[in-house]
Amino acid sequence: MSFKKKVDQKAIEQKLSEIKFASLKKPDEMKKITKSIADGESCELVGHLVESQNALGRSLVVDLKAPAFNSFRQVDHRSIEYIIFKNVKYSIGKKAAGTAELPLKFEKNALNWEESKLAVGNWFSSITYYKVKSLLDKDNVMVASNRDSKKQLTMSRDILEHEMHSGQVYDKEEKVNRTEIVQHLLDAKESVMTVKFHKKIDDAYIKDILSNAKADQFKDAKKLRALSKELIGGRDAEMTCHLTQSEGKLGRSTVIDLNAPPHMNFRQIDHRTIDSLILKNTKFLVK
Repeated sequence: MSFKKKVDQKAIEQKLSEIKFASLKKPDEMKKITKSIADGESCELVGHLVESQNALGRSLVVDLKAPAFNSFRQVDHRSIEYIIFKNVKYSIGKKAAGTAELPLKFEKNALNWEESKLAVGNWFSSITYYKVKSLLDKDNVMVASNRDSKKQLTMSRDILEHEMHSGQVYDKEEKVNRTEIVQHLLDAKESVMTVKFHKKIDDAYIKDILSNAKADQFKDAKKLRALSKELIGGRDAEMTCHLTQSEGKLGRSTVIDLNAPPHMNFRQIDHRTIDSLILKNTKFLVK
């Protein structure tokens, strides 16, 4: 198989040490630098599968060309470029026209069922998310729903306290490993939650950091190490949302950002970048 190696801090530090500061002022050079850091290094491996961690989107394989005492490798599923398996080479290609990676947006005027079939005895369900707009008194609050934020209604605090979960309020904290925090996210279903994570490192992020770098950061080993650490981290992000679907094999989940406009509220979270999760009165932290 061919895949991209994970971009680690040491690799970035090495690349930065080879860069001349003056080249950062040249657009073409900056473009090459940011792309080389963001893409990572391509490598080819002949091996066999040991186990697959679907929730984290990676597999553990044995490199058959490596010494037996140092042959275990981890492959990020999203970095795979091609696989040769049972006499067939499977390569990543362009998507077919009309396909979409994210779910289609909700059409406000689309009917969920044929209205002429409405009858006595029918059961219906609806999931609505509410945002508190103001505290009216000790018993009531003013809220707006995610379906129509312009319409507000008065709601009893009793309903909030006894029938709903909060995506931001919590009474206890638990330190768990990354696999456990991902499992809590996958089990959240329709519950509201707040996730703190790191955004994917891309060309724009790298360019932003390097454009503001100083010449002395490339001359001092300690400062260079700090700069490479900043680059590998990615931007911090925090989002109050609810789960729509999870792509276990790719180690990411699609969620709806409750603070974003309805026409652009789908987001994807890489499970491996999650730092914390607030869900059902508990804040889970990666230890």
